[in-house]
Amino acid sequence: MLGFDPKSFPSSPGVYIMKDASGRVLYIGKAKDLRGRVSAYFGREEKERYQVKFLMEKVASIEFETTKTEKEAILLEHKLIQKHKPRYNVAQKDDKTFVRLKLSVQHPYPALYVTRRVKKDNAAYFGPYVAGQKAREMADHAVKFFRLRTCSDIEFANRARPCIQYDIGRCTAPCVSYVSKEEYAVQVAEAVLFLKGVSRELLKHLKQKMSKASVKMEYEDARYYRDLIKGIKGLLERQRVVRPDEELTRGDQKTMLAEEELYMVIARKLSSKLRLKGDPMTIECVDVSNIQGTSASGAIVSFIAGRAAKNRYRLFNLFLEGKQDDYFMMKEVISRRFRHKDWDPPDLLLVDGGKGQLNIAVNVIQELGITGLEVAAVAKVEGSHRKGTDSAQVFLPNRVNPIKFRKGDEALLYLIRIRDEAHRFVIGHYRRRHAKKTFFA
Repeated sequence: MLGFDPKSFPSSPGVYIMKDASGRVLYIGKAKDLRGRVSAYFGREEKERYQVKFLMEKVASIEFETTKTEKEAILLEHKLIQKHKPRYNVAQKDDKTFVRLKLSVQHPYPALYVTRRVKKDNAAYFGPYVAGQKAREMADHAVKFFRLRTCSDIEFANRARPCIQYDIGRCTAPCVSYVSKEEYAVQVAEAVLFLKGVSRELLKHLKQKMSKASVKMEYEDARYYRDLIKGIKGLLERQRVVRPDEELTRGDQKTMLAEEELYMVIARKLSSKLRLKGDPMTIECVDVSNIQGTSASGAIVSFIAGRAAKNRYRLFNLFLEGKQDDYFMMKEVISRRFRHKDWDPPDLLLVDGGKGQLNIAVNVIQELGITGLEVAAVAKVEGSHRKGTDSAQVFLPNRVNPIKFRKGDEALLYLIRIRDEAHRFVIGHYRRRHAKKTFFA
């Protein structure tokens, strides 16, 4: 037992810092109520959770720093994690992040791209978006409405004639000077208002242009602005521009905070939908692959707070005697994964598959004596095998029917993303093993 009373902590926002006996920082967390959050680690329900029990066995002391607000606590948590690099705060130790839209405003004719990395290149970044599909849709609307280029700078510089984007009305072909620099700048300014979600100013501007076109009897242009206004009204979304060269400024802090808040929306929804004991900050997914028992392979991928934690990915070589045995493979992967006491457990373990795979995983976990580990399965909908699909069925133990999500639900898309990543990872390993085996046969 720790030598202090958790009730001695203040009931205020702040950050708590868990250390081992040597003073090394193990974990840093934020809280709206420090006393309530830290006390929860000593409650009966929390102590029964495998991952909490695992962590608390290593903790010798817990310190804290108070803040004025919960948002300040999030910022302080991030700062301390960057400083101490705690072993069990994998989520914020790398620079992987949610999807953003990048507008290369440093170029005379800016282009719009979808990206996952913010660089110090003086470009403007919009987001973040939790789901890549949402970002791509937003980019598609921006290009459709404001006819921005999407080609690379190299392609732009070497164009001798317009590409198909111009032919279908989705670009004004600045590459061959079909539009002046000033006219294109207006397109970019309108697109920025759209991406930032400044609806009142943008719509007012477009209505004025529609009115002027109508007065001049330029009816085709007037219809264009009318349709544009109608399309934009249902799509505007409040976003921010982030300048990456302003490191550790308010803009960076706001973006980091937005990522936290966006993932927490997903985590709370998953907690409610899947009836979990808490918000699933760490999710792992298990998948296995083989053909008639040859080159059998297993894999586990890990996501923490919305980000792929690739240093926690694991591959497993499985050895079968020329037969299909999903139970053996699942048991082998899960048992070998939890045999490593230094690999802290997830809040939720996913398996790629349906009720059959889920039942196998549950039986294996019970046989291994692992308690408090919550499990779910994510299965493809019959007839839907396209990568990146927004359709899937999610199964829970002791429940016949799948959990209902609306199509395109961000929480469901997040689970699908993790499932697809596990499948990609294990298939790649299987193919490498199989190719090597075939080559040397």
